[in-house]
Parts: sequence; structure tokens; C-alpha cells
Amino acid sequence: MTEKEVLARLETWVPAHREELVQDIIKLVNIRSVCEKGGDGKPFGPGPAAVIDKGLEYGKKYGFATDNDAYYNLSFLFPGTDPQREIGLVNHIDVVPEGSGWTYEPYNAIEKEGHVIGRGASDNKGPAVLSLYVLRALRDLGISLRHTVRVVWGGNEETGGMTDITHFAETHGVPELSLVLDAAFPVCYGEKGILEAELSIALDDSAGGSGGIIDFSGGVASNMVPDSAFVLTDGNIDMVKKALAGADLAVSEQDGHIKIEAAGVAGHAAFPERSVNAIQKLAAVLSESGLFTGAAQKSLEFIALAFADYKGAGLGIEETDDIGTFTTHIGGYIRFENGVLKQNINIRYAIHAQGEKVITRIAETAKKAGFSFQVIAHSGPRYDDPESPVVQLLTNTANEFLHLDAKPYFMGGGTHARKLKNAIPYGPGYPMSARPEGEKPKFGVAHGKDESVEINRLLEAIPIYVIALIRLDELLK
Repeated sequence: MTEKEVLARLETWVPAHREELVQDIIKLVNIRSVCEKGGDGKPFGPGPAAVIDKGLEYGKKYGFATDNDAYYNLSFLFPGTDPQREIGLVNHIDVVPEGSGWTYEPYNAIEKEGHVIGRGASDNKGPAVLSLYVLRALRDLGISLRHTVRVVWGGNEETGGMTDITHFAETHGVPELSLVLDAAFPVCYGEKGILEAELSIALDDSAGGSGGIIDFSGGVASNMVPDSAFVLTDGNIDMVKKALAGADLAVSEQDGHIKIEAAGVAGHAAFPERSVNAIQKLAAVLSESGLFTGAAQKSLEFIALAFADYKGAGLGIEETDDIGTFTTHIGGYIRFENGVLKQNINIRYAIHAQGEKVITRIAETAKKAGFSFQVIAHSGPRYDDPESPVVQLLTNTANEFLHLDAKPYFMGGGTHARKLKNAIPYGPGYPMSARPEGEKPKFGVAHGKDESVEINRLLEAIPIYVIALIRLDELLK
């Protein structure tokens, strides 16, 4: 069958499966699959396991062989003529916590104005279901490939460890090539290094009373820009309100204390440009209010300065490398425990930056402010030659179908590609470079409130993947 014949048949096949695709996405989104402490043979908790169970139902319903890898991941298989060779389509089905401020219910997904709205709709359950429909299209159209196409749904991507995909590599080996459906078209040739760490300081004067912090809390995950934060303190509430007059903060009484709250705009740590960090917003106002003294005041000043920008300057790590990638950072969440203030930070550093130097610079900046510094997790960058035959094939195929001239790009997001050899992030998002300047999403974005995925974008991606797989099967012969 020629490509022209395949595309002619897809013109009928794709719209005929739209409603089924939407309902399959909604069923997955309605499962709260935040990773939790494992047990009972479910390494990432009941949520991701429940999605894998639903995937097993989908495999049976649609007639594909499935492989449940001890609830670390789930595979669907479309056999090729050479059983020793595979191309992977890799996704994850765990999600970040829902956060606050939703207009819609995060786990009661709906379709509205051509979008499915709910936590994980775009990151990454919509693409996960899409990959299964690519297998259905290959089979229904009678396409024969040399390579087996293996769809993988991993259960542990968002927490950063990605033990789902490392377990897959250990138990199954590595496909000859894998496409990771957790990015945008045309091709993500590089991912920045990811560093998660903690800044901490003891607030000896914070047991209450004038100048003290009784509690400071905000954010829900390291890789989410926090959209809410609060400080508890003591004092005269009228004086506090006067000191904060005109500030975009809420002041109230709570259990005999004064609660000061800030609202921000949530976003993904990899793309902090349009977000507003509620922790930094709160610290910035309070540090200039005159309400705090001593270590509490110094900590507020440092937090306000450290996260006043998102390009690393506040931590002394601002850098743009020789290929144009640059460092970003956010404060993911903050907690006050046993007299110690703990601020989580999430850094996406330039691809050609040296991770150890980034760590040293942050430690030095923190020490000057009286904070200690501890690395929690560190994943180095990944890079593919944008001129390689595979990257060029994928780029040209995406541009052909999207009628664009988009270039391969880098990003701050961390995908399974950094943990799986011979893996390249490839769609299904629309290229950022091709969007009109100033265009805003109709609903929410990944990791934010009212997260959504546009159904037509998923549908238009099906022919891209089908033809890309046909071409890769020939290229890799």
C-alpha cells in the first residue's frame, strides 16, 4: 500500500474513531494517578495501577496483546515480521497533583469546545490513548511493518525517578528506536539537565510573637509553579492589614493567629514563563512590610530575591550555552517543620552547562544567605544531533503534515527519553514556534489548573505517526 493510499483511508478512519478516542481519554483522566508509596505489588500506588488495569481492558477490547510489567509499565504490541526488532511509542500515565483553583473538576473530565479538560489530559493521558489508536490504525488499514511497534505506558515519570522506564529496559531490553509522545512537534533534540534540591534555614525566633513565622506553606510538587501560599504569624490583625494595604494578599484570623495568603498562577517547572510563583509573591511583599524581624525577615528577603526571576539569576546560576539553551528555575514548594523552613527548588539547566558547577554556585549563594543546601535528585541533560537522518526524517514528516517549516528544538521538560537509550520526544503537541505571538490556551496547560488537550490536535497527529512509522521502518532496515 502506498503512502497516498494509506492517507486516503485515514481520511475516513480518523474521524470515524473520534468519539471513541475522547471517551477512552476521559476514562483515564477520571482516575487520580498521582504516584504514591507502593505496596501490594503496585510500586507507584493504587492510582497508576488502576490506569494500567484500565489499559488492560482496552487491550482486550481492541484485540492487542498486552504485557503488564509488574505495574511498572504496560505494553501494547502490534507485531512486525521480524520479532527481534521493535520501535517504541512511549508515554506515561501518572500525573502531578491537581493543585487548586480549578474551574472544572480535575477527575471528572468533560469535553468542551473541542477539548478534554482534566488533570493529565495533555500530560500525558491524551497522547497515551493516541498511541494506542495509532496501533489500531496500523492494524485496521492492513499495514505490514518489519518492526514490531510497542506502545508503552509508564507509571512513574512525573516524580523524576522514572523507574518505570528503567525497569522496562531491564526486563524487556531497549527498542531499536523509541518515540516519546510527551513533547511537541517537530522533534525535541535536547532536554536540559534537571536538578531538584532543598534550601533550609532554622528560624530560632519563629515560635510566635512579634517578628515570627509560625507556619509557611505553599505548593504541592517540585515540578509545579505554586499557585497558592500562606504564612501564619501573630500580632494585631489591624496593624497587619494596615501594613499590607494595597497588596494583593488575603489576611484573616485562623485559630488565634493571623493568616496571610497569596494566589499565583500554576505552571510546569519546564515552562515557567507565564506562571506566577505564589511563594515568591508572598515573600516579596512580606519582606518589605516591616512585620518581621530576625531570621524570619532574612529568610523572606532571600526567598523573594532567589525566585524574583526564573532564569537562575537569583541563585547565581544564570547561563546560556553555546547552542542557545538557557537555565531556568522555580521554587516548587515550601514547608515549615520543627522550626526549620524548607524551600524546594527545581532547576532546568542549559544542556552544555556543567551540573556540578550549577550545584556549587547554588550552595555558595545559599550559604551567604544563611541557608543550607541539599541535592534531592539530579538528572543530566540529553542531546541528539539535529542533523541526524532520524531527526531529519521526523522533522520533515511533521512539517509536511502540519504545513510548517518548524525546526528541531530543545526544552526544559524531562521525558522518558533521558532514561531510555535511542529515544526521541516527538509530538503530539503543536509547535510553540508556530503559534501566533500572544496566543493564549483556551483552557489550562500541563501541570496547571483546568489542564486540557485539544482533540483535533490529537486526531491530526495520527497520520503523522502512521507515516513516520512506515518511513522509519524503511530507514532502519
